[in-house]
Amino acid sequence: MEARDTNDAESHESEIVEVLQATSSPVRISILELLEKGPLRYNDLMRKLGLDQKTDAGKFSFHVKKLMRTRLIEIDEEEKKYKLTRRGESVLKKIYEMQEESIESEERPLVRTSRLKFERFETRKIVESLVKETGMDEDEANEIALEVSERINRLKIKYLTAPLVRELVINALLERGEERLRHKITRLGLPVYDVKEKLLSIPSVEAAFLEAGKEVFRQYSFLEVLPRKIGDMHMEETVTIKFLESWSLRPLEVIHLLNEDAKWSALISGSHLKNSKANKEEKDIILGEFSYFLSKEVDGYQTILLTNDTLNYITNLGKVVLLSLQNGIKLNLCIDFKEVGKDNLTKVFDNIVALSKTMLTNDLRITVFNIEKAEEALSLTESAVKIASLGCQIKITKQNAISLYSNVQVKNIGNKDELHGKVVLGEINVNLLNIWSQSKGKEALFFDKLRATMNKISEAFKIKDKFLQERLENKLLPILSSVGANGRTFFNDKEFLGIVSFKNIRSSAKEMSGGESQRGYEGMLEKIVNSIRAATLRGASDKIKLLIAPMINDYINLEEKFPLIGLESSLPVSEQFSAMKEDLSLQSRLIGTTFLGLNVDHVENKLIREIATNEEVENLVLFTKRKLCSNCGEIISAESTICPYCGAGA
Repeated sequence: MEARDTNDAESHESEIVEVLQATSSPVRISILELLEKGPLRYNDLMRKLGLDQKTDAGKFSFHVKKLMRTRLIEIDEEEKKYKLTRRGESVLKKIYEMQEESIESEERPLVRTSRLKFERFETRKIVESLVKETGMDEDEANEIALEVSERINRLKIKYLTAPLVRELVINALLERGEERLRHKITRLGLPVYDVKEKLLSIPSVEAAFLEAGKEVFRQYSFLEVLPRKIGDMHMEETVTIKFLESWSLRPLEVIHLLNEDAKWSALISGSHLKNSKANKEEKDIILGEFSYFLSKEVDGYQTILLTNDTLNYITNLGKVVLLSLQNGIKLNLCIDFKEVGKDNLTKVFDNIVALSKTMLTNDLRITVFNIEKAEEALSLTESAVKIASLGCQIKITKQNAISLYSNVQVKNIGNKDELHGKVVLGEINVNLLNIWSQSKGKEALFFDKLRATMNKISEAFKIKDKFLQERLENKLLPILSSVGANGRTFFNDKEFLGIVSFKNIRSSAKEMSGGESQRGYEGMLEKIVNSIRAATLRGASDKIKLLIAPMINDYINLEEKFPLIGLESSLPVSEQFSAMKEDLSLQSRLIGTTFLGLNVDHVENKLIREIATNEEVENLVLFTKRKLCSNCGEIISAESTICPYCGAGA
């Protein structure tokens, strides 16, 4: 009997030793703490611990087996999730009690953590953060942690915040000349003053949250995503990166076909609609919802190619467009005139006219392409003027080329189905006058700097491609990475597009030619255009094609009476077209085609018809701007100071 009791005691003691050994590792204690909040799968546990599934799998498996053997955790065979046992709960409670006793007996300062909890300051946590966030050697991390700890003791600080501890670590790194590592552990956020200013100046709480979040991701792009040189260029406004905050998160724009979208709409996570049993009218709602979900995966820009198949598939295009515009999507409809024909195009226009009576359509653009005959262009222009006068930008092109929302053309259209899922990675603007001002009046240095700038832009697009591929592989862009019934992914990765726009081309030529003869100016302009084209071609790769944005984008947004390139607003309307000859020539050399933009509020219909049939103008863009009266809610001209409907100040 005594022997049995002795064996039981020894067995019990051995079990206690095993439990103590099992809880001797910080990783295993962290596993218990995570499972205390609820059961987790193996991969979820690893992710929450910040472990790499490829390199840390062996070590993590060892820790899990140790906890399983001591019966501190178990696995639910049905759900395939790990959970705490009663013994695990009891042991974790004891650990918490011991930690509290330890904290109470020490004089270390309190730290308010990012989780808004108080903990005692521990040098070990600095070591862990440095190793994890910078890849620093553990011995060097220990040296820095001890240095920071000594500094806190000397200052006799009794109360710390997590940001302050991080700043002290950053200071220690800077003193060692470790600026690269300092960037890796820099805390992203806003000063208290800036947060207060946003709260006082932004009426919507959600908009304030959004803007604060954007600022954090802008800082992340500068510190971690883009090379420092590109960040410096952006800060100097030599280049402007559009949607900098989402450069590492999602593409700028996607091209898609509505009838193809139907194959993917049933796969949308979070959708409340059943695609399989939808009638024809309900499909319009489904496609509108699909565009909304897709807008979360791009920067709000979508180009929809309308074919006969598309128009036959949907009942009311206006309903699809309405749902898209209501959700803040910047939508571009592309229509092949040769395929769709005049009758179907008239139906599309009727839908848009009806829509424009109830809402602003400033974010809607329409492109009608592949118009071969002058009489067709003339007839179409008369209808287009009406559409443009409602606030929608409409473009008429004689080429077989679709236009993106940014008016950049995608030529050589073969099979239109291949355009489905093609993405624009992003857009970067180059300010040539800034490059000239940095060149100290030296022409050769200007062209060297222009080439160097284009090399950095090319690098930025490659970086974005890398980040995008990682997000697609991790299914963080659910629609773009989804696979349809045909086995094809929504995302078309054969070729990506990158847009580069150039500001102040003409102004730079004038500055660089020193105001000399017209011949000197034209020669310099030619050199700049040739250099831009050559640098853009060199910056492209097999996978990423760089496209130059038309100069039209610079002046469409201006508020001049006659916003045309190189045109003085004081010129009589009759002289406007002749004044554009130089611009048409310049655009043709720069992008291989010609654009002309007309604000229909200020240009006579006679001149518009004349331009529409002129062979030198291959792309005619008609536009105007509308706004809502803040008093009566009617749609009025953006230039109106008095509402024509209610007489109130607009």
